[in-house]
Amino acid sequence: MFIIHVPEFNYNKIQYIFKVLLEVWSDLKPVYYKHEFNYIEISSEQGKIRLHSEMFNIIKERNLVKEDLSINNIEVENIRTKTLFKSDKPALVIKDGLIEVNADIIGSAFFLLTGYESAIHNPLDKHGRFEAKNSLIEDVIDKPVVHDYCNIILSLLRKIHLNIDVPKNGFKVIPTHDVDHPTEYMNLPLPHLLKNCAGDVILRKQSFVPRLLNYTKSRSSSFADPFDTFDYMLDQEKDFESIYYFFFGDFNWDNPSYRIDEFIPLLERIRKQLNSNIGIHFGLGTYNNQAKMTAEMKKAISLVPGLKHSRQHYLSLNVPETLCNLSETGIKMDSTFAFRDKAGFRCGACRPFPLYDYKNDSILETWEKPLILMESQIIDNPELTCLEKAEQILSVKNTVKEYEGEFVFLWHNHRLVEENEKHLYELTIKG
Repeated sequence: MFIIHVPEFNYNKIQYIFKVLLEVWSDLKPVYYKHEFNYIEISSEQGKIRLHSEMFNIIKERNLVKEDLSINNIEVENIRTKTLFKSDKPALVIKDGLIEVNADIIGSAFFLLTGYESAIHNPLDKHGRFEAKNSLIEDVIDKPVVHDYCNIILSLLRKIHLNIDVPKNGFKVIPTHDVDHPTEYMNLPLPHLLKNCAGDVILRKQSFVPRLLNYTKSRSSSFADPFDTFDYMLDQEKDFESIYYFFFGDFNWDNPSYRIDEFIPLLERIRKQLNSNIGIHFGLGTYNNQAKMTAEMKKAISLVPGLKHSRQHYLSLNVPETLCNLSETGIKMDSTFAFRDKAGFRCGACRPFPLYDYKNDSILETWEKPLILMESQIIDNPELTCLEKAEQILSVKNTVKEYEGEFVFLWHNHRLVEENEKHLYELTIKG
């Protein structure tokens, strides 16, 4: 047994970090006590570890500001990583049986896991998305640094002769799919057909006649709709856990682009396959509207009892409001917390963890399954060759494998029409 003494003024926040790192990820059971000092102290009969946090010292006195962030390269216990807050002292000092950690791994972990950046810097676009190019932490999302912090603490616990046995997590590949367009022609509502025809003429500078012809042909039972790639995906993913996120909201011009009642047979096809799950793809405007989110969830539960997975359309997210709404709505596992424009580790993590409401200092019922990569982040980059795209995908995947995490990736069903798209998709799963 070991005890963690936590400063009283930030007790809930700091205890949350240890719950994720030591309890959820490492299956350890520390005992927590409050104390009046500014540092965190882990103690056992064999020794003590004292951890200092610049971030928590700051927020005790005032609100955090952008200028407080300072990305630092550190090395502790042969683990090279980055922290978000500067310390003028050596990262690690061992003297007279006391281990002092001056690198702010606890504050950095809290900042990343909770999305605390939104409290000081929240430049959302018109769809409610926070892009990596506008983020203060873009330079640290190339690896899951919170797992580095966890490994540092575990190593130090062993240094004070604690006999801890941390179970192996095992690397997993988890394909996920946002079903924005289940078909290109079949069951397509007339308003969307007209909208797509207009797009052919105005945006794509091409004739709309082929689209009308295919729409007419789609009335035939023998028509093979190009976006209906579900049997192909189910076959490729039969040995993997997968999640298909569908719209369940009311049809409109923007989204959903289909009526879910017309795709009940497709839902059943997916549910019949072992390890395939249905999730809800919350529509535009739900990320900051509890009533709309609840209405869509009610429809989803009526068609898929026990549904627990969600992802926001466009990855729209306002932290922590959206997270609180998800928890209130009854979502058990979300997978939205990612940057639209860059693959990587926005939360600093590649394993599921409980979400936190930093405004009300409480752990939420909803957990996050971090989304690591979306196909458009790689395959839509015109500067990359096909080989370079494959190399980037495998590089991100191998990073997750190194940390024994979950490689959660998003591949839309309508991005499996071209052979090169299929090749990269299959590489993402099995490469």
